[in-house]
Formats: sequence, structure tokens, C-alpha cells
Amino acid sequence: MVQTPATPEQLSLGLAPQTDASFANFWVSPENEIPVAALHQFCRAIGDSNVLIWGFSGCGLTHLLEACSRRAQSPLAYLPLRDALDLDPSLVIANLESVKLVCIDDVELIAGRSDWELAIFHLYNRLRDLGHMLLLASHEKPTAIDFSLPDLRSRVLGSVIYKIDHLSDTQKAQALILRARERGMVMSVDVAEQVVKKAPRRMKALFEWLDKLDSASLKYQKKLTPRFVKQVLDGEL
Repeated sequence: MVQTPATPEQLSLGLAPQTDASFANFWVSPENEIPVAALHQFCRAIGDSNVLIWGFSGCGLTHLLEACSRRAQSPLAYLPLRDALDLDPSLVIANLESVKLVCIDDVELIAGRSDWELAIFHLYNRLRDLGHMLLLASHEKPTAIDFSLPDLRSRVLGSVIYKIDHLSDTQKAQALILRARERGMVMSVDVAEQVVKKAPRRMKALFEWLDKLDSASLKYQKKLTPRFVKQVLDGEL
């Protein structure tokens, strides 16, 4: 939570994680072991001061940013740009340089927005001057982001960059089982694969279906059998 006085725009955004995302409930594939381990270190203020993670929609970037926000042992701020673009950037990021770790999601969305590009560029410099940390996430390849401000592009590409790979369907099923177990639910591999095949493939959507299954299981006092899960997924319950 930000410890400096917040503007109305900051208050409206919350500047704090909005879900239960953590490193503990992020299923790490072999392909993602190195970047996730690096983020663990980063959150402990070890090593690099500016990091960018990128990957295509649904790979878990927001989850990791929120996990970093929780893991960091210092004042922090989580800024989802998708929710902030219509606000005045100078007000949204006012005093954020006083925060030890700033996590900015969807940085690609400000490309071509001169007001936002300039505001993030100046924030980047103020954080650097104070020795504070910046974590960015992009759903586009960093070199493909069409920033209009060359200096911002230079700053972004000068960050340490890690790619987060998508999970295969088998890996998504394992991630679903992990999240279910964390919530005290027993989910078999067969049921997890059934959900992955039926529900939208993005991890956020899969976890939303898990919420529905959890609620239905409690309501009807049913275990997550293939038949029961099918009824829920098909809207019969």
C-alpha cells in the first residue's frame, strides 16, 4: 500500500493487488523457472533495479505483478494502466517515486499517448535517482512497442527483460489443480483437463470457472466429479 498521501485518482485505482495472486499459487512450468526465480530475487531487492516481463495475453503477467507486490518487503504500488488511461497521469503517479517498488501493468497501452509516455519516463528517472525499483509488464514484445518518445523506449529496453511463456493445456490443468488445492478443493487430473477443454483457455477465465465450481460444490454439497462439473460448465446448475 502506498504510504504517501494519495490523490483521488490514486484512491480510485487502489494501487494495491486486487486478487489473491501469489507466487505460491502460480504454477511454474520448466520454461518459466528462470524468470520466476529472478522475480523472487527482485522482490527482495536483490540484483536489478528495473525489470520488464512480457508475454502474450493469458500467460499470467498480472498474476506475477500482484505476486511481486505481495512478496516485496517494502512500501509498494501496483498500477494497472488499463484502468488508468482516462485519468490525468501527472496525478495518478504523483509521489510514486517515494515507493520502494512500483509495479506497472500493461505498459504497452501508453504507446502513442504522449502525456502518459512523458509521465512514465519522468517516474522512471525519479525512481532511478532514489535507488527504488520498477517492474513493468507488457503483453507485446518490448521491441515491438511503438513508443513515440525515444527516451522512454530506451529506458524500457534498457531494463532486464524476461519472457513468460504460455502454459500448455496439460500445464494449465496442473495449475488449476494447484489453485483448487489451495482452496481446499479436491480436483482430479481428469476433471482439470475437462475444465481446460470446455472453458476459455486464458488462466484468468479458468480461475473464474474454478470460482463457479467452488460455489456450486458448496451449494449442492457435491464433489467435483466429471458429471457434476459438466453440469456446471453447461449451465445446467
